[in-house]
Amino acid sequence: MIITEPSSGGSLTSYNTAARSGVDYLVSSSSPYASSTNVDRIGAAGWSLGARALVRTQQEDLRIDALVAWDNLAKSETGDMGSPSCNNEPTTLTIPRAPAMGQASESCSNGLTSKVVGFEHWRAAGVPAFQVTFEGSTHFWWGSTGSATARARIDHYTRAWFDLWLKNDPTATDRLRSTEPAGTPLAIVLSDQYVSASFLNGQHCPDLRAGCCTTRANVAGPNQSTTPDLTLTADDIIVYLSWFFA
Repeated sequence: MIITEPSSGGSLTSYNTAARSGVDYLVSSSSPYASSTNVDRIGAAGWSLGARALVRTQQEDLRIDALVAWDNLAKSETGDMGSPSCNNEPTTLTIPRAPAMGQASESCSNGLTSKVVGFEHWRAAGVPAFQVTFEGSTHFWWGSTGSATARARIDHYTRAWFDLWLKNDPTATDRLRSTEPAGTPLAIVLSDQYVSASFLNGQHCPDLRAGCCTTRANVAGPNQSTTPDLTLTADDIIVYLSWFFA
């Protein structure tokens, strides 16, 4: 089986096709990890154009159960005011389906709430969402030039989001709401120029820095009970799809 690669020139359609092709491969017998992959729980992560393409992929490919958008979750595959380009007001909107996390850089200066445009689109649809904007971050935090500090903070939130929605890990909510993510005080980790927020279990926290979500809550996914379903073992593989485009 051949995996389709994104075409040159930054085509959103080609990135979407490539992402779906990657899932096709991972759930097929051609995958060398087929015997140890839980194909019923798939997470997708993408950076920049890859993040924007995946908001379309999650709408079309029902196999994707959770999404992490690295700079940034958008309400349209063409981006919005919270995207790194900072200058788009889309007319065609994505239909939120999979629980989504946006991670954003401090690019642009469009106001305190500009980075939560995609988050608010998910919240308005009643779909769980989480948004963090990192203090001192640039668009290339998620690339090869990102520092060890950047990677630690990105990893903390990315893993916690996937652990919550793909594994029903009961510790994931505490990690998402930690006052010291990756061992650093929240006030240092999160931007003071832009709002970071969460919408979990129907509860909206409009400002994570204000501490409204730092107490433990039992969070359930769509159509799930509040009792964690720990059916996955350490030998199971959770699939992460990453499509990078700077």
